Amino acid sequence: MNSLVWLNTWYAHYWQTSWQLHSIVIYQNDNIIAIAPFYCQNEKKWHLPTLLYPLGQGEPESAEVASEYLDILISPGYKDIALKELALCLRLMKVDQIIWRAALSNSHICALITCAFKYNIQQNNTRYLVETKRWSIRELSRNTRSRHKRSLNQFQQYSAKCVWIKPENFKDYYQTLVSFHQIRWQEKGQLGAFFHPNFNAFHQQLLLNNSDSIKMSAILVDGKAIAINYYLSDATTLYFYQCGWDDGQYSKLSPGLALHIWSIDNCNHCYYDFMMGSNQDSYKSKFSNVKIDMVNLKINLNPIRLFAYKVLEKWKLALTK
Repeated sequence: MNSLVWLNTWYAHYWQTSWQLHSIVIYQNDNIIAIAPFYCQNEKKWHLPTLLYPLGQGEPESAEVASEYLDILISPGYKDIALKELALCLRLMKVDQIIWRAALSNSHICALITCAFKYNIQQNNTRYLVETKRWSIRELSRNTRSRHKRSLNQFQQYSAKCVWIKPENFKDYYQTLVSFHQIRWQEKGQLGAFFHPNFNAFHQQLLLNNSDSIKMSAILVDGKAIAINYYLSDATTLYFYQCGWDDGQYSKLSPGLALHIWSIDNCNHCYYDFMMGSNQDSYKSKFSNVKIDMVNLKINLNPIRLFAYKVLEKWKLALTK
């Protein structure tokens, strides 16, 4: 998720000419020891609050690809001196708010925010990770195991099978995934993740140019997919990103549960990563045997200006009614 390929693809589909790059680079003896990849939104718009984001986040919510685990880069052995210099630079920036979502609690950005502003960071989310060599279906709750057993028995009646999709077939399965996902969410009165053309274009570019970092698993019945999981991958980790299934004939057979369990059991990676979820009532907690604290950071550096903007927006909205 924190790769150059991901960030370049994000830049290609989301960067706006009105945004201003504010990356900080720290040198020692002509050697780079730290890079903080910041940029500003609304810097030249006096009527809007100036927002500081990391590269890879800040796109419109309706088109959000939800980059996670982004962080500042610091050379080993230079953390203390780098954080001190970065904190000084950050305090001098004329911004109203810093927004950095889906950061690991032990990340450099959390340490920097604490160092720069004495900010008390509250852990509010969790990374749900499966260490595949230590995982067993026996770790699931009795109810979940019973549900999975019923699912398998029912799928056997359809001669269903689970498979990893070959890269040459990604394009077709991606379109099926999009269709499954959108139908399900639009029936609930929501737009669905694949609604925005920029979101679709982002993932289609990844599929076209970086298929080696994509994985898909599926449940097939008579050669046709009835459930699909879409993953990003690196050398050690399979990152679960999105899913879709036929919400008609097969929805009561728990296809999502069945496909996750098969994919974990048949994963060649060290880790199967569900990524960030809420602390409470996340379905991801059913599977995870490693839980890591995560945070969404929103630092209000100019609360008066932010409050005034919020009041003005409410007033403008009231006038339109």
